[in-house]
Amino acid sequence: MAGQVTFAQILKATAQAERLTVAELKGSGRRFYVCRPRQRAMYLALELRPDFSLPFVGARLNKHHTTVLHAQRQVRRRLVEDVGEIRSLARIVAQLAAINPTVLEHL
Repeated sequence: MAGQVTFAQILKATAQAERLTVAELKGSGRRFYVCRPRQRAMYLALELRPDFSLPFVGARLNKHHTTVLHAQRQVRRRLVEDVGEIRSLARIVAQLAAINPTVLEHL
């Protein structure tokens, strides 16, 4: 579908908003400052593109599909408990809207 946000755009927006590189998000690093943004990228990919499967998202980040499921659950939990998580996702979505304005249609 034309105009839909791509996985690459989600990664780019996440990297820019979190001041990381796309390579860091795709890497195997488990540091807090990398794994949380990676989880947010996975969460947004699944929320903005329901046609993306867990294995699809996992494959693009060199992760197992159960890692993607865990990330989705963790971000959902943090959204309820932590206002900082809401701010972080808002920064990523704002960055994503700058890259692809049609993303706002999907929220």
